[in-house]
Amino acid sequence: MTEEYGVTEFMTGGMGDFDTRFSEVVRKIKKKYDVKLVLVKPYDSDELGKNGAYYRAMFDFVVLPTELVGCHPKGAVIKRNKWMVDESDYVIVNVCRKYGGAYRTMQYALKQGKLLRNIAP
Repeated sequence: MTEEYGVTEFMTGGMGDFDTRFSEVVRKIKKKYDVKLVLVKPYDSDELGKNGAYYRAMFDFVVLPTELVGCHPKGAVIKRNKWMVDESDYVIVNVCRKYGGAYRTMQYALKQGKLLRNIAP
């Protein structure tokens, strides 16, 4: 995907098994291509300060979109996902059921006309 589509940056929400596996794949791609892995946080937390060395080792950048500052944590995850879709040209999802946050994000991406790849079996 990096060569064919000119992708240079991959974003992840960093929450859940799919995000963990996705990040591992991108780290392998980084060995061959000049790409960046960006963690997009939905809200500020002490976690970044306490585990700063971990985040610097695992991600090229950690972003907290200004649009999310002050959002309630539950709503912030949904808004973060929409922000990532809005900031992306291509969207990769792992959606195997027709409900939940990942499904709603996939539907939003489709409505926005994004090139989308669902890797779910």
